[in-house]
Amino acid sequence: MNVLHAIPIVLSEWNGETSPQITQEYVTSLLRRREEVYHSFLMVEKSRGFLSPVMSLSHSTGQEGVRILIMRMLEELLEARHAHVTMHAWEELIDAVNYLWSIPIGFVQIDQSAASDFIIQGLREAFPDPPPRKAEIEEVLRIARDQPQSLHLSLEHVGDVLHEFLETLRNRAWQNSPQSLYFDGLPQVFKMLCELSRHLAQQFPSSGVFFCLFEAKELVLRFRISSQY
Repeated sequence: MNVLHAIPIVLSEWNGETSPQITQEYVTSLLRRREEVYHSFLMVEKSRGFLSPVMSLSHSTGQEGVRILIMRMLEELLEARHAHVTMHAWEELIDAVNYLWSIPIGFVQIDQSAASDFIIQGLREAFPDPPPRKAEIEEVLRIARDQPQSLHLSLEHVGDVLHEFLETLRNRAWQNSPQSLYFDGLPQVFKMLCELSRHLAQQFPSSGVFFCLFEAKELVLRFRISSQY
């Protein structure tokens, strides 16, 4: 299964003629489903010495863990920038969003309910217009398969936002004693989640296209888990 196979499934499961609205209930359900998928991958990662389901941002191991997620997100953003067609670029952006939205999962200092509120704020800022009709979404996605990529993604802006957060991570794996005993960067975490959710979502023409591709990629990831991809 790939994203193109999953898109019709997502559209058929949406009730009504339009895409879902940006409500607390809907976005929370997306984040909950992201958590389920992410935890499935974490079981494999933990067995291979990478990320773990529960980590502390006050500890060097946890700080290295969040650096790994950020590096993976940046890798997807670079792939989006270098994609030739719009659909490919959007798929890479959804992968980046998945890594961004995984940051609140499993780090004991981050309240997931508060993180959800900031993500919702970013999405509402990105998509002030009413949700589009499903027929419009289908047409946009059809055209995007062959349309040359023309993102307005600012890696400089992404870097500025990330830098502010990364400056709060003071403990390194090689240090014999930590520089900081307690993580104090929660305001920067929430600002990062809000601002990058907004900026990445703005690369999509509507909330409907964004949500359709997000849900489609989730179906693909679940297929990969079940098939031991």
